[in-house]
Amino acid sequence: MNARLNPSFELTTEHPASQYGIPVLLNHHGESFGPSDILNLYPSVDHCSAAAFVVRHAEQFGLDDREAAKQFCRQWPDGPQL
Repeated sequence: MNARLNPSFELTTEHPASQYGIPVLLNHHGESFGPSDILNLYPSVDHCSAAAFVVRHAEQFGLDDREAAKQFCRQWPDGPQL
């Protein structure tokens, strides 16, 4: 499963960091992130969690990809959820 969030990030289960079918956030450099990891997207933009980033972009997803985004966010119960 691959769900593209933008040209630089995707949710995927096709990476070694993905376990039990739960996706990880992967950037175009091949770095993987969990939901509580902090992303430094641009020097001029505040840092945000990977879960917040996924939630912000998930509205563009279809049903299957949206379910993958929910699974990703559920790994961090205190973080943002869909």
